[in-house]
Amino acid sequence: MTGSTDKPTNILTGISGWHRLEGFYPPRTRQPDMLSYYAEHFSLVEVATTFQGIPAEERVREWADSVPDGFLFDVLAFGGLTLHQRRPGATASTAIQSWSEIAVEPPDVIFDEFVSAIAPLSAAGKLGVIMLQFPPWFDSGRESIEYLTRCRERLSDLPLAVEFRSVSWFLPASRLEDTLDHLIDLEIALSLSDFPPDRDTPPFHPIVTVTDVAPVRLHGRKKGSWEKIAPTATAIAEFTYGEAELGELVGPVAALAAEADRVHVIFNVQPSSAAVRAATDFPEMVGGGTDDRLKSYT
Repeated sequence: MTGSTDKPTNILTGISGWHRLEGFYPPRTRQPDMLSYYAEHFSLVEVATTFQGIPAEERVREWADSVPDGFLFDVLAFGGLTLHQRRPGATASTAIQSWSEIAVEPPDVIFDEFVSAIAPLSAAGKLGVIMLQFPPWFDSGRESIEYLTRCRERLSDLPLAVEFRSVSWFLPASRLEDTLDHLIDLEIALSLSDFPPDRDTPPFHPIVTVTDVAPVRLHGRKKGSWEKIAPTATAIAEFTYGEAELGELVGPVAALAAEADRVHVIFNVQPSSAAVRAATDFPEMVGGGTDDRLKSYT
């Protein structure tokens, strides 16, 4: 971007979840009206509740009907599909175990139920990506590649993205090359994820594996919070992305925007006011603009 006046316009920003945005909604806003209000200000949201359970198809249809054309939902895959359900008595230690010894592999019917549930979003053209957020015990290896292949086969024709939380997918450099080759072959987008600093944290790699979309998930940089948030999608770290931290993201995100049709930037931090402020400020910094009505939000 250096030396160019061109600014990307294909960057969408949003927040993980829309229900618990304290201070964002006008007083007495009914819960059923929250999504439509949110969609007046942002064009992207991440649905996190789907990690905990597969929603009813009718509920998903209501989501689709509540937002205008052009609004997109990034949907977290059900945790059972991404191997978060542990075997009885299994620990999360990867020192002596493979993920197949730790996690319960789901039957095909769970994949089918999930696909049916989100069908209204696909039919409405409002599905961004299905985010496969794997736990730290899903390490790189033949079994894992086979499972990713199974996910692609069972979720065929759906836009898939993956967030790895094991550093084994990225290091050494030769392993990263293998990871990228497999993701390209499977047409799965690699998430650029900003994690709290830790020796086991996956590195920050702005790489496009699917030209349709490049997902970005921002989980904060609070030291000591990685151990808490790494095993699940329900724990969220407290962190405020200020001007300095957002400025560091501009270059990598703009680089993704130069290669992908769309970049989806999701802020997944607490408090909710920090997430909204960051999702509001970042488009202005990277060149996508924002809604004037949000500028007074604190």
